[in-house]
Amino acid sequence: MRSVVRRKLDATAKLVTDPPNSPSAKWLSFVLPDGKTSPTDTSRAFDIDENKQYQVKIVAPPDAIRGGYSFKLVVAEDTNPDDNFSESPTVTFTVPDPVERKLPIALIIGIIVVVLVIIIAIVAVVAISGNNQTNSNATGTAVAVTQTATANEAATATGVANQTGTANAIIIMTQSAVPTSTRTSTPTQTSTPTSTPTNTPTPTPIPNSLGTQFQLIDGSVDYYIQLAQPGTIRVVPSWTGFNVALAITILDSNQRTAQSSTTNVSGSPVEYTVSTADWQASKIWHVNIVNDTLNSATGAVDISYPSGVAGSQPFRDQFTLTQSSAVTNVIVALAHTGTISGQVSWSGASNAIEARIRLPLQGDTFLANSHTASPMAVTYNVPDLAVGQLWVVSLIRQTTGTISGTVTVHFP
Repeated sequence: MRSVVRRKLDATAKLVTDPPNSPSAKWLSFVLPDGKTSPTDTSRAFDIDENKQYQVKIVAPPDAIRGGYSFKLVVAEDTNPDDNFSESPTVTFTVPDPVERKLPIALIIGIIVVVLVIIIAIVAVVAISGNNQTNSNATGTAVAVTQTATANEAATATGVANQTGTANAIIIMTQSAVPTSTRTSTPTQTSTPTSTPTNTPTPTPIPNSLGTQFQLIDGSVDYYIQLAQPGTIRVVPSWTGFNVALAITILDSNQRTAQSSTTNVSGSPVEYTVSTADWQASKIWHVNIVNDTLNSATGAVDISYPSGVAGSQPFRDQFTLTQSSAVTNVIVALAHTGTISGQVSWSGASNAIEARIRLPLQGDTFLANSHTASPMAVTYNVPDLAVGQLWVVSLIRQTTGTISGTVTVHFP
């Protein structure tokens, strides 16, 4: 298992048979890191991009009913198992009829035990995107199989020989991948059969998304952020301007004010610590900065928050606040390269908003833009992350008056 969430986490696996009341549930056990077997897994700590391997041992009794059986491996984050989990592809194995062989009497009167070990390597993203995303059910397909036949009774699995033995099946899956096919390979009937799997389709990841309502109001700049976990949101605006005071407010997705401060001192921080309960109720948070004076203010804002980007510095962006300006910014943290796409809709004048996809600190320099009637779309394919993982979709008012609408940003 490889966690590609940009934070450390603890996760526990479980084995789920199909159907749940299958007698094979009693045959399955985990081979724990210490070499012992157990019907339940222990919690495992994952560093960022760390790989771990799960071993599942199947011991079918001599009187097992002949036929096919199947199960899945489900890995869930300990702190949020209902929303933050991934599944392996279905693993199938078969207990066929015994194969008669002329064997020495000493072996015939022996007790025959069938042991099948399936090593499942899972690439999984145990991540939760904001705005009440649905569970991320992940699947994959078998990509390599090796085996050694060793006994008289028989047991098989998808990609495993139809003989008794110890078998290894490597299964790769990614979070939010679309299931493609179940592949079964048939080995040659030799003492050490080997099967070669067919080509494996590449899963297509489903992008994350951030959706919210917005308002473009005179003299305001807004930042919508998505929290990967509970933690502190810290906002530090610095500006120049004659006799200017700024109001800084931190709100959740229900527009509940968590912290608010009005100051005429540049560089004064405003912060709020998002508890676990706060985070479970709202993954998307909103930083609102307003200049209510008649004078203009030009400066920059640093926003620190648990974005999920490892070792990231505070998000930093420039702003200019006048009585005629109004800008909304959606900040997204990319896990890998791919397409950022934004959809914006509003009521009111046509061509009232220009949408831009850009990097931080590049308000006037954008990589893609759109300026059409509602609904409006803007897209950009990010070729690499050398320039950073935090990207911005900006909505800039092109008319006067308050504009209300919704924006949804999909990102890799």
